[in-house]
Amino acid sequence: MEPQKPGSFSDRSVAASYDIQAEIARGGMGKIHRAFDKKLQRELAMKVLLDTGDREKNQKLLRYFIAEAQITAKLEHPNIVPVHEIGLLDEGTIYFTMKLVAGESLSHVIKELKKGNEEYLRKYTMHQLLVIFRKVCDAIAFAHSRGIIHRDIKPDNIMVGHYGEVLLMDWGIAKAFVDAPSPNRLDTRLLRSPKLEEQEGKICGTPYYLSPEQAAGLTKEVDRTSDIYLLGGTLYHMVALYPPHVGKDVLELLACATNGNFPSPQERNPARQISQELSRIIMKAMARKKENRYQSVEELAGDIDNLMSGHIASRPVIFKTGDFLIHQGEMGKEAYTILRGSVEVFQNIANKSVLLATMGTGDIVGEMGLISLAKRSADVVANEETEVLVIDEKLLKQVLDRMPPWMEKITSTLVRRLQAANDKMHPLKVGDPVYHILNQLGMMCSLMALKSGMINVEDYRVPWPTMAQEIAVSLALDAGKVEAILQNLLATE
Repeated sequence: MEPQKPGSFSDRSVAASYDIQAEIARGGMGKIHRAFDKKLQRELAMKVLLDTGDREKNQKLLRYFIAEAQITAKLEHPNIVPVHEIGLLDEGTIYFTMKLVAGESLSHVIKELKKGNEEYLRKYTMHQLLVIFRKVCDAIAFAHSRGIIHRDIKPDNIMVGHYGEVLLMDWGIAKAFVDAPSPNRLDTRLLRSPKLEEQEGKICGTPYYLSPEQAAGLTKEVDRTSDIYLLGGTLYHMVALYPPHVGKDVLELLACATNGNFPSPQERNPARQISQELSRIIMKAMARKKENRYQSVEELAGDIDNLMSGHIASRPVIFKTGDFLIHQGEMGKEAYTILRGSVEVFQNIANKSVLLATMGTGDIVGEMGLISLAKRSADVVANEETEVLVIDEKLLKQVLDRMPPWMEKITSTLVRRLQAANDKMHPLKVGDPVYHILNQLGMMCSLMALKSGMINVEDYRVPWPTMAQEIAVSLALDAGKVEAILQNLLATE
């Protein structure tokens, strides 16, 4: 199936249908004008093929231009620009019309963010940038399901509308791949035309984002994972505000792409506070070896969704009525978030179980086990069938890694302070004070008996070590510290 010849398109007068206005963009193959559809009374974009002055090159660009229009028209998706019509201008130049997006390119958004434009910083938060990126993922996932790879995904080719629209543009070097799994795969013979075949060694794409196989000119190895690399490079630029590949010239850019020698986005721009998890996702998408990348756009998008939703990989656990979640005195390193049901918190005081609290949905119990090596200070028992999410140190770290570094540091600092405060807390405030109270009462009774003459002074003498030990036990202090203080007091005149 060869691309249609221009002569087969309608050559009716374009002036009667369109009012062609100012040029609004230009690429390697065509320029885009704002145009007004006189019949439907709407504004649209008109892409017109450029004249390079080289007849042979013009013929090849013409084939790519027609292929782009026809294949884009077949990719009907909310995040892929819709094509309306293809035809010839009055002087014979080929054009096609498409939706005009009221917005700006993603590359412009990134430039404004980099300049510190307050309006853009407020509007395009990290979360909003990820929302935009997810829509681009949807567009590419759909194209892959139809047997098409884009090969030039980059911020310049993404339009962001004023009302949430995100459109992936410029399918000029799109390519068909053979192993498309979907039964809805497009008839892509058009993109496998002998006249559109590329020689091995030819580099297609933009050096700032090229996958290693594209940069090396390994045309036959370019596949879906190449698009995934480009998605990773685009996301890298979106969050770090710098493209992944850098160099003084094209050769250095290609070397950077081929070798995969670039820092993580977190390292490239620490001021952006990019979370470790987001950085990991990007670097996996941009792995030098294809087998180490995400193997589908859906897999990449799933990790982005988990990051955005704060999903944590822990299965809920169900406790039946009367089951112990926590035993007083045991060592534990988990906390529990109550998803459903309720629990009762008991403490054993003077061999009696005292109810301290009842906790329900949304409450957390056992949180000190995550930050302290101390024994559990209470029993926690299911008051009814209760479903909980188990949180351990590993899971807590995974969640903290998904946060911006400043948030992780704030949390870690608060944990350290809480742990320090807990370590300094006097044991009588958290332990069983009954013995100590009885001991104090016993001493008071002895003093009263001594004062009333019921006992002799000789009978009340206490050896030095015993006195220090009694004071230490009574006040729940270290005996060595008590002895040092007593010696100091006796030495003072």
